Amino acid sequence: MYAEITAKNLKEEVNRTFGKNFTNVSSANLEEFLKKHNAKLKAPKAKNTCKCDKLIEILKKKHILLDSEVKYINS
Repeated sequence: MYAEITAKNLKEEVNRTFGKNFTNVSSANLEEFLKKHNAKLKAPKAKNTCKCDKLIEILKKKHILLDSEVKYINS
């Protein structure tokens, strides 16, 4: 667990959450913290919508943009 926290650069976040160094936090608390952190990373992110999305959609329908170009723009 310590290696994972260090590798993911979570030392400061653990310190803010528990108010002490990650080496002084119980293993159970660290496991729960890592589960929540990993769940946040895996959660699908909401697609940002803007006025340009409509333009991209129109350009795709008119075959001005390829599917690969649309994927690149949206990535």
